[in-house]
Amino acid sequence: MGLTLGWLGCPAGNNIMSAVAVQAAQNKLRQNTMNTNRSTQHLAYWWEGLPQERFWVEASQWKTFGMELSCPEGEEGGHRLIRSVQPGDIVLHYSIPSRAFVGASVAKSEYKRKPISWNDYSNRDNPPYRKSKGWSLPLHNHVRFDEPIPLASIQTSKIKDSVYKWRAVLKRDLKRRRKAGETNINEHPFDSFRILYDRVFVANNYLSKLPADLLRYLPRLASLTKSLKTGKGKGKV
Repeated sequence: MGLTLGWLGCPAGNNIMSAVAVQAAQNKLRQNTMNTNRSTQHLAYWWEGLPQERFWVEASQWKTFGMELSCPEGEEGGHRLIRSVQPGDIVLHYSIPSRAFVGASVAKSEYKRKPISWNDYSNRDNPPYRKSKGWSLPLHNHVRFDEPIPLASIQTSKIKDSVYKWRAVLKRDLKRRRKAGETNINEHPFDSFRILYDRVFVANNYLSKLPADLLRYLPRLASLTKSLKTGKGKGKV
């Protein structure tokens, strides 16, 4: 029996869904582009207005996950994306040293500014630290996977095909942002997976956006996230 993803409302084996999801994102990107005022500081992202797009990937060298998202203020890499995480969104935790997904948590509230200790390797478990103005977002309902999901287990042709499709959407968004004058976007921080030498890698942006459609090809990861309670500050795992 095929896995059903409640947030998409369709069976995971539905081959049409990927094309529909990509088209929906493209349509939303086109609409957001038309509604963007270049004098404003915020350009609408492709996922805004799509309620099923509530998944994120935190990739770091940290040994502990699930308490909070924390990063220096700035437009570098995926740091800016912490401002887009909403209460009830799901954050998947990827351990760079282990090369595996090790757990998932739920965003408890929106981000806030606070001083943080940070180092250049995003490794809060080892010094040296440096003080920095930062952004912090509390997490709750953390689930640590009994068996981590290694990157090596998701090297499939379906994943690769889907990543290529979504990168086409992201490239359009990147082009739009450059045209509007955004800086520090030489590498797009919004793609959670990249392909290099025909292998899938998790983007090392600290925080990145995971299209809900990609979870169709990650059934174990999708199944584990369904156990999370996503109410705003309510519920237990």
